Amino acid sequence: MAHICMVHWYYPPQRGGVETLLQNVCEELVKRDHKVTVLAAHMPGCPEKERRDCVLVHRTKLLPSRPTNLTTKTCIDLQNFLDEFLDGVDIAHLHNFHTPQFSYQTLSLYLAARAKNVKPFLHLHGRPLLPLDKFLVSQIPWSRVIAISEWLKDRILETGIPPERVTVVYNGVDIHRFRPNIGGKMRKKLGVETEKVIFCPSRILSTTEGKIQERKNLFTLLEAASLLKRNFKNFRLLFTAIGSELFAKETYEARDLMREKARTFGIEENIMLNEFSFEEMPHTYAASDLVALPSIDEPFGIVYVEGMASSKPVIGMRSGAAPEVIQDGQTGYLANPGDPRDLADKMLDLLSDERKAKEFGKNGRRLVEKKFSIERIVSELEGVYLDA
Repeated sequence: MAHICMVHWYYPPQRGGVETLLQNVCEELVKRDHKVTVLAAHMPGCPEKERRDCVLVHRTKLLPSRPTNLTTKTCIDLQNFLDEFLDGVDIAHLHNFHTPQFSYQTLSLYLAARAKNVKPFLHLHGRPLLPLDKFLVSQIPWSRVIAISEWLKDRILETGIPPERVTVVYNGVDIHRFRPNIGGKMRKKLGVETEKVIFCPSRILSTTEGKIQERKNLFTLLEAASLLKRNFKNFRLLFTAIGSELFAKETYEARDLMREKARTFGIEENIMLNEFSFEEMPHTYAASDLVALPSIDEPFGIVYVEGMASSKPVIGMRSGAAPEVIQDGQTGYLANPGDPRDLADKMLDLLSDERKAKEFGKNGRRLVEKKFSIERIVSELEGVYLDA
């Protein structure tokens, strides 16, 4: 069995799509008798070294999650740390280390891995946009570059990297955690026992910039809800409303802006902005009637899979990787990008036809069990490790 070092700036208790995926992957690898170590950035309130569910997590200030003043000493200290830290490691699996502001970290990790005869893998959860992004992806001879969708792989190939060096491994979910029929108490807690719930499980803010994520297209969803209300009034549009601990002030401002937009569209009484804990999220999905995220160019869309695992119909845009995840007309619908009328029509169709919504939900659950379970994803990763 291999000793695998997963490297990302964030790891639970910090939460997000990548962090939850990492936790699930690490725990499944441990179940398969691999030794797994996580290397992450220092997080206030967390110990430098801890064991979380059989996974050893190291947090260091030498791997800051925000741009910092770069000095010669910074680079030397990081290199010395990595030279010692990677002793005995077989695989270094880096997540999203293609961002240019952290290029010195990427190069240090790669060089330290090669010096220790450790296989370095680069796993992209977002597209490379800038010249330095593309250089870090294509010009460093990674053992393999992993993309989370065929759509993202196509964007990666635009960097000039040979196709044989890029492998697609879809994201996966814990199908035992996200499951149907566990939402009753949450519906009661939210006070929506007699209303239809449209759940948009996406952060309003970027966790790195503290700005509203324009790519998530949330204002289009608000406008679509206002159009829906002309024909279907008994619904609530539920947002998770989570930003980042680093941007608390910006999060409150974003919530105020969302409420103001809702007033503008005449749906102020239909919108709910709630925060949910990690433990509550599966219950919140199960308490909903429909999951909708109108993102443009979504690299994968883990929320669609979480919704389907919960036996809920899902709606995304005919854009990015959503068509790879959502089976249009079977597990949900794909709406035209930036088209609130089309989005509203598809929400109305599912909210007013309970039989169809249940059928789509059951189809989605079967699809996730077959294609997007964390067990399947880890098996594919093991294959990539062996093949590289």
